[in-house]
Amino acid sequence: HQNMIQLKNNFTWEENGMIFKKNHQIIRKKIFSFLSEIEQQNNEINKIHTILIIIAMEDEASPTISYLGLKQLQGNKKFPFKIYGGEKNGKRIVLMTSGKDSTHGVDNVGPQVASSMATIGIHEFDPNVVVNMGTAGGFKASGAKIGSVYVGTKAQFHDRRIPIPKFDKYGSGDYNTTTPTSINGMFKSATISTGSSLDITDAEKERLSKQSQQMAVVKEMEAAAIAQVCQWNSTPFVVIKAITDLIDSSAKTEEEFLKNLKIASKSLQ
Repeated sequence: HQNMIQLKNNFTWEENGMIFKKNHQIIRKKIFSFLSEIEQQNNEINKIHTILIIIAMEDEASPTISYLGLKQLQGNKKFPFKIYGGEKNGKRIVLMTSGKDSTHGVDNVGPQVASSMATIGIHEFDPNVVVNMGTAGGFKASGAKIGSVYVGTKAQFHDRRIPIPKFDKYGSGDYNTTTPTSINGMFKSATISTGSSLDITDAEKERLSKQSQQMAVVKEMEAAAIAQVCQWNSTPFVVIKAITDLIDSSAKTEEEFLKNLKIASKSLQ
């Protein structure tokens, strides 16, 4: 607890690169501090032996790979995903990134990719807990700032619309996530809302804006898809996101995302 208080006191909001460096250092260091609590929350697990970390983009993952000293492993050649492995604090660590699209040469992103990564990762490595880290958009009106870090209390889809009774609730998802109390106060809490697009429609923006008035909402492209797979497999799921763009600002989402992602990548190297 003293270490947590010290980390919190040392945290200062600075412009651009340093804010991401501080945030991701805290994220990486705190992942392992609350694993024992996840063990207690899951009565069927006596001891965590394997942690699966899913991060979509290679630039987002490289600081964590370096910090944990992970080495690239041989993956299934049928899939583009990259797999890294190692050991930390007596735990087996497996980290997956999405790899590159063979046609366009860009990182594979989106719910379908995230779902596939989670399915393969869980069945290949049998983890006791899955952790999804990455970037997201937030609402300035609910207190989000560039570099703010959020822990998900639940995950949902905002663009999976099925206007048929019962299918409508299925479409939105509303999946539970694991939120260890040991990190309460360290990060803000939020509903993590997942979609297939970097931007959102006006209707989606309005709906999420109303929802964020009651509980902070951050928008991204993986968490709910991973949460659904974790639910199928009864695997605890933790999601942590850092803000790169503000949904309710005048700046274009794609411009703000690219600008802040580059700053984050540079500061984390």
